[in-house]
Amino acid sequence: MSNYWIKSGIFSLLDRLTGVLFGFGGVYLLLRGLSKADFGVWTLFLTVNAIFEMARIGLIQNALIKYTASEENAAIRPTINTASLALNTIVTAANIGLFLISAPILAYIWQSPEIAPMLYLCAITTVLLLPLSQCNFIQQAHFDFAAPFWASLMRQGSFFAYLLYCHFAQQTLTLYELAVLNTVTTLLAAIVAVVLCRRHWNFAPHIDWQWLRTLFNFGKYVFGTNLSSMIHKNVDKIMLGSLAGTASVAVYDLAIRINNLIEIPTLSIAAIVFPKSAQK
Repeated sequence: MSNYWIKSGIFSLLDRLTGVLFGFGGVYLLLRGLSKADFGVWTLFLTVNAIFEMARIGLIQNALIKYTASEENAAIRPTINTASLALNTIVTAANIGLFLISAPILAYIWQSPEIAPMLYLCAITTVLLLPLSQCNFIQQAHFDFAAPFWASLMRQGSFFAYLLYCHFAQQTLTLYELAVLNTVTTLLAAIVAVVLCRRHWNFAPHIDWQWLRTLFNFGKYVFGTNLSSMIHKNVDKIMLGSLAGTASVAVYDLAIRINNLIEIPTLSIAAIVFPKSAQK
């Protein structure tokens, strides 16, 4: 038991720390390659992505972990996986629609036409996030935090590595090229996640709609809580972008990133405690 807490805690903490380090490193490089206004647009782009992705995390992650970890009959787990995958597919389709609808609206609100094609591209990225997220959630449900760490390291590390290459090669990236890079690194991470999740990649041939409703009924409360929290944390940047311009968002985001450092230990502990508490 102690080995689980130590090993899982290390990988969970490393996942958070590397994300922060690559995040700050990426910001450092982008601030030297983008104007303040363009960096503000990039920040708003990431914010919209995070809010939409919260639907997937809220509806899928906790419910899958809870019922997989607490289910003693291993024969039922493929049925849970299939129901979870079906729900994940529904969320993905909804996210695609939201990206396509919101792209021109947000471009108008923020007076940044360049963000529209970036959000259209996210319709592809969110499809790639389906296998990536599903594999990560399944691994966590089986108390494996190493695989999600390696997938995250591939995604964030490759993104930072390319930014570093462009910096030393004195190559300037446009905002749309950054969005393309985000899609490519997501694809790489999805491949890593699927490869590492093969032993747990067990699905029933048919969807059990009762299980799908069970997962949804549990996840909808987590989704509501997480969504309200995300809106509360990001509404200031959304409003600042429309009222004071995207350049103001760039300055404000740096302060928020520093403030978020205090959440790393708490989030790392919560990630490894929840599967065990669900099992008990």
